[in-house]
Amino acid sequence: MNNNKSVFSYKSAYLGVPVTAIYYNKSLYEWSNFVHMKISKKSGWSYERLNLGTYGFDSNIECIYAIMQYLQSTSSAKLEDLAYVCHDSWCDTYKYWSLLEPYLENPIYKRPRKPFGDTRRELLSNTAFTFLPNNEKDKVIYFVQIIIDEIFNISK
Repeated sequence: MNNNKSVFSYKSAYLGVPVTAIYYNKSLYEWSNFVHMKISKKSGWSYERLNLGTYGFDSNIECIYAIMQYLQSTSSAKLEDLAYVCHDSWCDTYKYWSLLEPYLENPIYKRPRKPFGDTRRELLSNTAFTFLPNNEKDKVIYFVQIIIDEIFNISK
């Protein structure tokens, strides 16, 4: 499933975002892997690419897409604004996957290893960014900051 041919045709489950869409000289597929690699490193995880068709991959794609769309719509995006956009996108994607279970209808999407419905993610998916605990806000801000820093590096 992770061969190049499948990457070219893959679209996210929730909004149908093509992972080949290019923003700042990187496809969403490349952005997703880049962000995941940075988060893995910071978190002390062993890095493995996220697989196409998984909730984690789709969640990254949808959040990055929302950030890129917001950046294209304004000339004065602030970090906190982007964090709101990112969290809202994550909430929508989580709810879509947990309620509609796209993997039951389409075999390209895979059942999550970690079942939906845990207390933490349910609470986060129903909480606006403003009201998130600081440790959760920090995770969203770090996700966004990775993207902003890389855009700045690309633009140099």
